[in-house]
Amino acid sequence: MEQIIQNYWPIILTMIGYIIWLVRLEGKVETNEDDISEFKAEKKDEFEDVNKKLDSLNRTLTELCISFAELSGYIKRCNEEKE
Repeated sequence: MEQIIQNYWPIILTMIGYIIWLVRLEGKVETNEDDISEFKAEKKDEFEDVNKKLDSLNRTLTELCISFAELSGYIKRCNEEKE
């Protein structure tokens, strides 16, 4: 057994280091997956907020267009009454 260890210690040490590296790499991958999930959740919330703001802006612009149409009709009617 000692002879095997003495002859192959560089290979054994390399394999142990490689296994440690793989375990650390797997931990980093799991951490990155968690970070990506959190990022997606944050972006989803931000996307919903932007959609709500756009809906509000759309309603405001629609009301403004209606007001302009009413004002245009009023001005047209006033001009017709003057003539």
